[in-house]
Amino acid sequence: MPEETRRILLQIAIYLGIMVFSYIFALIEVNTRAKKKVDAAEARLKAAQDAQAQAEAQRQAAQEALEAKLSEKNLLRLWLNEVQKVRLELDGIEVNPQSLTVEQRRRLIALLTLMRPWLESGSTAPAPAPAPQAVPAAPASLPTAAPPEEEPPPQPLSLARQIDAILQRRLVGTPLAARGIRIRDLLSGGVEFIVDSQSYSSVEEIPDAQVQAVIRAAISAWERSTG
Repeated sequence: MPEETRRILLQIAIYLGIMVFSYIFALIEVNTRAKKKVDAAEARLKAAQDAQAQAEAQRQAAQEALEAKLSEKNLLRLWLNEVQKVRLELDGIEVNPQSLTVEQRRRLIALLTLMRPWLESGSTAPAPAPAPQAVPAAPASLPTAAPPEEEPPPQPLSLARQIDAILQRRLVGTPLAARGIRIRDLLSGGVEFIVDSQSYSSVEEIPDAQVQAVIRAAISAWERSTG
């Protein structure tokens, strides 16, 4: 083979080698860039998924907190509005303190009865006794008169005793007067109903409908007198 032909073939081989190398290098570069783009897209997708999961967790926590708040049962709430007017809420429902229904008044009485042990459990320290004053000696011939004893002020009647007083007035002259129907306070702060020497914790437990009616009538009369 002539030398010139050999030289031309060698140059062609070199050119082909350079082209093949350039093609392979370009292919590797394209694949590398494509992989970087795919990795970046996957990272952005994962970040978006994490953010969405975090937002969903926060929304779920807020929903659970709201449900827990709504599940709480407020028995009694009393507050002043912006014009210093008393507002009242019974069992989560705002009512007008000036125009309570009979059922609302009974519910309020029951709640106050539940709170009464808290109000009566505290004890106050006795007031210090006044210092004794010197009394001049009376003549021997005249006996000294004992100072009149001061009667303690009458204690206010409890809720049960007020209703029982009305009940006893209504029972006078009726066949039920001989059955020993009474409404009494308990040391624990509750109220008991006595009928035929039997104790009941509520009017509904009393088996006699006539006795239930007369007790409820006394309660209604007390509500009207306090309204």
